[in-house]
Amino acid sequence: MPLEQELRDKTAFVTADGHYQFTRLPFAIVNGPAVFQRMINRVLGPLRFTVVMAFIYDLLIPSTSIEEGLQNLEEVLKVLQKAKLTLDPNKYSLFCTQVEYLGFKIEAGRIQPRSRKVQCLRDFPESQSIHQVRQFLGLTSYFRRFIRDHGLTAKPSTNLLRKNGMRT
Repeated sequence: MPLEQELRDKTAFVTADGHYQFTRLPFAIVNGPAVFQRMINRVLGPLRFTVVMAFIYDLLIPSTSIEEGLQNLEEVLKVLQKAKLTLDPNKYSLFCTQVEYLGFKIEAGRIQPRSRKVQCLRDFPESQSIHQVRQFLGLTSYFRRFIRDHGLTAKPSTNLLRKNGMRT
């Protein structure tokens, strides 16, 4: 994503070899990913959530058939081309029947936690501090839709976070 001329000086840095400025948005800048996501959302417009789902630079184009997939792909590629955005052919996969995305495994209309994430839950050490209880509850909450009666199951741990529940 090209940076406007007046913003480039805000990205300046100095090395032993000279003074440099970014000409494209670096993701290392505090708001870089958020700015990029806003731009992607704007570019995809009404295609978002109907034809394509986007998170930063990951685009998912689900379909129920190869024909539908090709049609949706063409539509997305036209929009990206119009916005002068390019894709790196080394970083995409086409017509996958299963994908791991944001900690989930998506396959044939089903979504479930990745096995590695489930293993993290199983191997989580017994909490010794409020911080560790919060970490564990955060991890389980991310997958709450897959845990029957999550609220009831997590209640004893949540109670530990109360003022007199556990020592820090």
